[in-house]
Amino acid sequence: MGDVATSPPPHTYTSVRILYASDTGTAAELAADLADLLRTAAADRNPPLPVSVSPMLRSSLPPHAPPPHEGDGCPLHLLLISTAGDGVLPAPVLPAWRGLCVAALPRTTAAGVRLAVFGLGDRRYARFGAAARKVSRRLVDGLGATAVLPLVLSDESAAGGGGHDAAFVPWVEDVLSLLGLPRDAAAGAGPPAEKYVVTLVDAGGVERAGGRSLRAMAAAHAWPVGVDGAPSVSPEGVAAWGRWMPADDAVDGDSAEPAEAADVRGTGGGNDSATGTRSPGVWAGAPDERVSVLVDPTGGRPPTGGDADAATAPRPPVLPLTVVASAVMTDAAVMAADGDNRVVREVRLRAPGGADSPAYAPGDVVHLAVRNRPAAVAAFLSLTGLSPETAIHIAAADGGATPLLNTVNPATVAEVVAAHLDITAAPSRLFFARLAPYATDPAAAERLRYFASPDGPGAAARRQYAIAEARTLLMVLRDFPSARPPLAALLRLIPRLRPRAYSLASAAAAHGRELAIAAALVEYVTPLRRRRRGVASAFFTALAPGDVVPGWIAPGVLAFDGSGGSGGAMPPGGGICVGPGTGIAPFRAYAHHLWAVVAAAAAAPAVPAERPAAAAADTNGASPTPGPGVHIFFGCRHEAGDNLFHADWAKLPVTLRAAFSRDPPPTSRAYVTDLLVSPGGALAVRAVVAAGGSIFVAGAAGAMPRDVRAAVVTALAGADGGGGEGREAATAAAERVVSMLESTGRYQVECWA
Repeated sequence: MGDVATSPPPHTYTSVRILYASDTGTAAELAADLADLLRTAAADRNPPLPVSVSPMLRSSLPPHAPPPHEGDGCPLHLLLISTAGDGVLPAPVLPAWRGLCVAALPRTTAAGVRLAVFGLGDRRYARFGAAARKVSRRLVDGLGATAVLPLVLSDESAAGGGGHDAAFVPWVEDVLSLLGLPRDAAAGAGPPAEKYVVTLVDAGGVERAGGRSLRAMAAAHAWPVGVDGAPSVSPEGVAAWGRWMPADDAVDGDSAEPAEAADVRGTGGGNDSATGTRSPGVWAGAPDERVSVLVDPTGGRPPTGGDADAATAPRPPVLPLTVVASAVMTDAAVMAADGDNRVVREVRLRAPGGADSPAYAPGDVVHLAVRNRPAAVAAFLSLTGLSPETAIHIAAADGGATPLLNTVNPATVAEVVAAHLDITAAPSRLFFARLAPYATDPAAAERLRYFASPDGPGAAARRQYAIAEARTLLMVLRDFPSARPPLAALLRLIPRLRPRAYSLASAAAAHGRELAIAAALVEYVTPLRRRRRGVASAFFTALAPGDVVPGWIAPGVLAFDGSGGSGGAMPPGGGICVGPGTGIAPFRAYAHHLWAVVAAAAAAPAVPAERPAAAAADTNGASPTPGPGVHIFFGCRHEAGDNLFHADWAKLPVTLRAAFSRDPPPTSRAYVTDLLVSPGGALAVRAVVAAGGSIFVAGAAGAMPRDVRAAVVTALAGADGGGGEGREAATAAAERVVSMLESTGRYQVECWA
């Protein structure tokens, strides 16, 4: 099998090719870390050991990749593969995967290729590590490659915390052994390899260096120009960005000290309300780059050496999205009465018109570039002693491709910290290892090295300090004041602030240029009794109408029948849509799309007449007319507390079934799984499946997708067979039907942790 090593004979490796398939950027970051570790370990090797890093593209895999070297030596291929959604490969590598799956490829296509696969996953997802398993089995069992190490699947949510370190370090040790390099190099002792060169740029020299300050560019309406000579964004977007641009020295605009600033000063939590100058999402590209440099479809870093796919990979444009409204959808009083403080915001954004107007379909997602809170930026600058107004230019240390940044280049230090550095992220093991050499206090350096231990008491102490006590990078810098790396090293030590992806709750056919999302805000109290709010949550809370957020639209996991480029209509087989909580968002988009298509086909008025809510909603077990049609199963805690988008359904051509799990009697407490197996719900499931329809599930990962699948099996089994062996046979038959739906794309799941 593809996940079992075949114990190859000793081999000489002439180079190492690291390929990654990244969804949110984690695999890309680990690939860069792996390259640093290998290059450091092989620094004195003779002959040299070239190490390259690139996304997993068609040209980097058989049959497009160069054949192995003749003779005893060949490259070692190391594949780091993330699983996206419910067991699929990340979107950027799907062309490569489809190329591998061509049935006509001979079973010897990858003969001579030696590889090891590291899968990144999360056991809270039903199909843990499925993408890495697929790639490994196809290359080894299907195309004849040799697995030189067993497939490793890393669980990001493993007990004890620490992310992927627990599996990554032993795997790197095994890779080092294969290459004849010392295993202890996996610990990552010493500073990281130089990646960036930071050059100071005086105010008058910014333009001479090939760029302008963000403020100057916006004020002059001089914006980056794409490679084809066309403006990268519309003039409307330029004007919007310039309108609210904060002053260069406005880095601390919070009237009350927020949690991050309180943490770095060692005090209690603060007030999260933001007044004064806000710093919402602003992004631009350097004048000689495309604005869409923020969007790297290859997963986070440009390929080294050039891949044929890189130049032709679709690159969605970054759009200036203007905030229309940002309002809380949940009722705080109702939720608080049940001891629940969850908050969901509906954020509506307007995309530009004309050529920049996006075309999108139900199931698509919008990626938004968030920013750090001004007080957190100010705290970081204070701790590091960096001057916020200093203008800098960032280049690659090896003279290669321009680094992928979330900001202009040149830019001020404050702008780089606000837009690019994830300064409130949890510290990783390698962060401690790489910070230690910069500590001038011997005791502090020793403590950092202790925290960087791959295992044993040091690893346990790190998990307690960094994970159990929820410390951030800011807090580590506070706790180790003698460790002050230069800015170029901080750019390598601190991860990039990643854009956030949200399922669209709007439909282009019904809402035009207006995009809507439902964002659940993350707020919690740490074990050290500090109140903390996530970066995106603080960002959304601070947004106000007129603010502009850079973003782009990309396909999501869900692909609805009849909603693609052909215009779409009510699917002939109907659909079962299960979306508890914010999982309702893509189904709201789908329902509005269906209404718009049906209304257009019937030449209906633009605003439909509302029909009684009772005709559209079946809350707990009532039986509407079964058969083809779209049936939406929604679950929340309180009908009056978090019943998201409840005002929409009366006018839409769908049947809604809503479950409220925390409402007191006489309301029947229920979950979506209860509705699926109720007489009306089970009848709808069987009718849709029999008519050739599809089942869609969206929401939080964990138990929900598994429980929904089990409920669908129960609904399909129905009362067939009675009890005993007959019931077992009916359940087995229903299980086979669900497996068939999954394999043919008629059972789709989009979930998130």
